[in-house]
Amino acid sequence: MPRAARGIFFTHASSMKCLRAIMLTALATVAGACQAESLSELLALAKAHDAVFLAAQAQARSAVYKARQSDALLRPSLSLSAGASREREDYPAREASSVSTLGALTSSTAQVSQFNDQQQLALQARQPLYNRHSVLAIDEAQATLASANVDLELAEQDLISRLSQACFDLLAAQDALAAAQANARSIDEQFTAANRRYELGKASITDQREAQARRDQARYQQLAADKDRRERQLGLDQLTGRPGATPNPLASEAADTTPLPALEDWLALGDSAPAIRKGQLAVHVAQDELDMARAGHLPTLDLIANASRARNSLNTYTAPSGYTNIASISVQANIPLYAGMSVQNRIRETIELLDKASEDLVTARRQTELGIRQGYLDWLSSQEQIQALRTAQASADTTVAATEKAYQLGVRTNLDVLNAQSQHYDTLRQTSRARSDHAMAWIKLRQAAGTLRAQDLQTLDALIRPAL
Repeated sequence: MPRAARGIFFTHASSMKCLRAIMLTALATVAGACQAESLSELLALAKAHDAVFLAAQAQARSAVYKARQSDALLRPSLSLSAGASREREDYPAREASSVSTLGALTSSTAQVSQFNDQQQLALQARQPLYNRHSVLAIDEAQATLASANVDLELAEQDLISRLSQACFDLLAAQDALAAAQANARSIDEQFTAANRRYELGKASITDQREAQARRDQARYQQLAADKDRRERQLGLDQLTGRPGATPNPLASEAADTTPLPALEDWLALGDSAPAIRKGQLAVHVAQDELDMARAGHLPTLDLIANASRARNSLNTYTAPSGYTNIASISVQANIPLYAGMSVQNRIRETIELLDKASEDLVTARRQTELGIRQGYLDWLSSQEQIQALRTAQASADTTVAATEKAYQLGVRTNLDVLNAQSQHYDTLRQTSRARSDHAMAWIKLRQAAGTLRAQDLQTLDALIRPAL
């Protein structure tokens, strides 16, 4: 087992034996015919159903094609054009004179029209020779593609975290329901015993009423725990797309308590966290944008080749009838002279955007360090809480037995017994919650350091016992 994966769970088997038996019965009732699954299996379901992760996947795929579009900026381009036209020309052909009936001399001009049909087919090839803007655009596209892949990595880590949280919340809610049911059964038995002792005159009406009040309270706690379990189940179902999805329960056996690596080691891992890499790529893109803006002052150079074939139907001096073939090759330079100060203002804009990206990177570094420190502190705190709850559970077990015995001897009251039993099951519930929080603290710590992967769930699966 990896060193960083050890020390996640702690044993309290002696205090959980009763709860485990009840828990298995509750799970059979809750899950019905549903088969419990490992975290890795549930993650596969979530990856195929979760809309947030699927959207991130689609965004990453689109970034690939966007980057390929920029590759065409320095590649040759070829275009074909064709056209057809008809021209009409009207001009005077001759002048004629005649004598009218009144003896007057008149003249007239005859108009002649002719048509010229033209067809043209042209092929042009262009190869960029020098274009600094295009070179920078390609580099920026590659950085954007890398940033999209980082976004997908972050989306996967977020999905793993959300799925783990949903599973552990459901497991804790199931344990809380099982504890509430066990507490209700215990109080029912105490209520029955209090009634019997009251009928025999060995207990007061106060004991009977206290037992009744605790019985009603236990019923309310059981209903509230069942409602919370149903809500947690709905959350996991929505995430995985499978109604009644059931994770394997946490194992209660002893686990290796070897501590995690030191905090300094986690902080060192955080230097390559996805959030920081995304910030670095953002700075890279902002620098490319600035260089592209400055390239607005630079000339461009293209190699252009043309080939055309034209046909005229009218024979003229400048364009004889028939086919005309034209071929040319040239080098075209474009030198910007003045663009209304747009280039200068674009440069100023990108300088400010570069400053923003640099400050965002500083923020990402600080947030990553803070997340690692908080995650490490949460892991240590939950570890200490489990150890304290183990001791509290042992004390609660002893207190219940001693209080019940003292009650039989008349030294303790029925209320003392009820309080001891309630404390016993409340400690069981808190221990289950603490174990789930401890596992989630491990997940959150790896997420903050940017090292959380799907394979890490297999480590947790090794510490989870399939439901029997």
